[in-house]
Amino acid sequence: EEYYNKLKPYIIALPAATKVNVNTAPAVLLQSLSPNFDAQTVSNIIEYRGNKPFKSPKEFMLYIKTISGKKEITPRELENLISVSSEYFASHATIIMKQARIDLISLLLRNQVSTRVIRRGLRAL
Repeated sequence: EEYYNKLKPYIIALPAATKVNVNTAPAVLLQSLSPNFDAQTVSNIIEYRGNKPFKSPKEFMLYIKTISGKKEITPRELENLISVSSEYFASHATIIMKQARIDLISLLLRNQVSTRVIRRGLRAL
């Protein structure tokens, strides 16, 4: 339950299956990708991608092998679960006028051609 609570802020229901973007995923998400990803491995990933983002899942997998010194630190299926880019984004906007406040939350889908709103919600306070 403790591990679930750490991941809970990053869980969202989307209209399609998505992959984890290893170039932007926070430490807790990276660590959840493999039981062999300890804090030091995750720290190395974050430092590396800060200087040079991964260009492909294969490059990420090769990097993991390089820093681990082991042949198979991650499951082979992992390569099919990760990405180096994102398609879905959340946009949060707050409008404050006098004493009224409205929060607008939009789910966006970006592909190579366009960006479109998938879902939009308002919350008045």
